[in-house]
Amino acid sequence: MVAESGVTEVQVRELSGIAEMTAASTLWDTIWARREPGHEVDPALMVALSHAGGYLAAAFDGDTMIGAALGFWGSPAYGTLHSHITGVLPSYAGRGVGAAIKNHQRSWVLDRGGAAITWTFDPLVSRNAHFNLNRLGARPERYLHDVYGELSDDINRGDPTDRLLARWSLTTPPRPPSTGPAAALLANHDGAPVVGLSLEEIEPDTALTVAVPDDIERLRRSDPATGSLWRVAVRNAMVPLLDRGWLVTGFDRIFGYRLEAPQAAPDRGSAERTH
Repeated sequence: MVAESGVTEVQVRELSGIAEMTAASTLWDTIWARREPGHEVDPALMVALSHAGGYLAAAFDGDTMIGAALGFWGSPAYGTLHSHITGVLPSYAGRGVGAAIKNHQRSWVLDRGGAAITWTFDPLVSRNAHFNLNRLGARPERYLHDVYGELSDDINRGDPTDRLLARWSLTTPPRPPSTGPAAALLANHDGAPVVGLSLEEIEPDTALTVAVPDDIERLRRSDPATGSLWRVAVRNAMVPLLDRGWLVTGFDRIFGYRLEAPQAAPDRGSAERTH
């Protein structure tokens, strides 16, 4: 698989054998700056997952492994692969490597009769939200509170592991968000979250936006207290809406997530389900 035009050319292929599994696991340790003993994912378990029909692949620049991904099948009735972990070396960020891996994963799933891929991502990381929703067309379906518990890597240490569970339908493209007006439930002001309106003020026929920081990882390093405020604010803004059936229909780099009430939101198609 070749990355899109104008970016680094990479080859993505499936992995086999303990040596390649160990190399991929070590790569993830580097990406997540793991300091604890052991691996982010046990290489022997990766071998077992491969034999059981799981997805294990890596991106290469020449002979150098620069990204890797692991996934396993969910319920056979849904034909869904759950992509558990995907990582790309920071030096290759923004060069199409993540897209190359996802496109390889998409082809792999379709070749085996699957119809969707799910994964989880941190709702505060705006670049991931943009990639997942705008580039791929995935749609978040659930907000998971501290789903993985406390993690020891440098990226997640000390922060609740709240995640959005996203679903990427490979056979039914999502319809675009409505063009109706949107009101700010949460706004970005001087780096800190500001509540624009309360849940009691929400009109069901008006879309809402929920802002996120421009760069939460930098903010966590420079101002952890404000980073924590964002975690709680976004959780408090999104969870009640999703619990009431509101749908995340898009993401804007300035205004954040767009949510619409069920009766106003576009039909997601019959293939939708749940990372």
